[in-house]
Amino acid sequence: MPPIRVAIIVFDDVEILGFAGPMEVFTIAAQPPFTTARPPFPLGASYRVPPPGSGRMAFDVAILSQSQTIRTSHGRGCAIARNIDLFSPEGQDDKWDIVVIPGGVGTRLQMENLHLLDWISRFARSYRGRRKTILSVCTGTLLLAKAAILDGMRVTTHSSAREMLQTIIEEGGGMAEVVEDRVVYEVLRGSGGEDLGVDVVTTGGVSSGIDGALYVVKKLVGVDIARGAADWIEYDWKDVYV
Repeated sequence: MPPIRVAIIVFDDVEILGFAGPMEVFTIAAQPPFTTARPPFPLGASYRVPPPGSGRMAFDVAILSQSQTIRTSHGRGCAIARNIDLFSPEGQDDKWDIVVIPGGVGTRLQMENLHLLDWISRFARSYRGRRKTILSVCTGTLLLAKAAILDGMRVTTHSSAREMLQTIIEEGGGMAEVVEDRVVYEVLRGSGGEDLGVDVVTTGGVSSGIDGALYVVKKLVGVDIARGAADWIEYDWKDVYV
């Protein structure tokens, strides 16, 4: 099958691991057949990361941003360059199957970025015949709340932001259950309870974005590929989240 297109949205003061963890998972996840000299995994086939540009890559990943260069982690991290202008024709919301919204202190300013919130809302509410996924990491969930797409859901975020998340949802006229879980899966539904074709995965603290990405990989392309990716990055994936 063709690669699933993943947009990772970044902004100034984004947390490095918040976007880099999911990016690592999605960029090395490969479709079968797997080949390696190592023994097979207990629950599936063996695995080896294919070379860059391989047609067997399960996901096609790009960094999208409003700015050409982004400073990370409170301005004390590294500077990164975007792949695609978020608001260019190439970055339009209908180009992507998965959108990753990381966290960091920069989310506070982005909560007032009406252009970004509108982009997120349009991605969530414009069904075009294929199922889509939103993955938020840490305080990235606050942006989903500001975009008013969490009403009626169980959701999670960083422990320091749970109260703020609840307040934002309620101030927007919605209701949600904010929980302490590391990964929470929900489906976006319409006013009549109908499935709108969008899966919403919210995650807790910064490192939980890796678990969230692995969960999305498992859901979309299978547990064998997710286990292969976790093994390659030597991540102790528990695979206990539903």
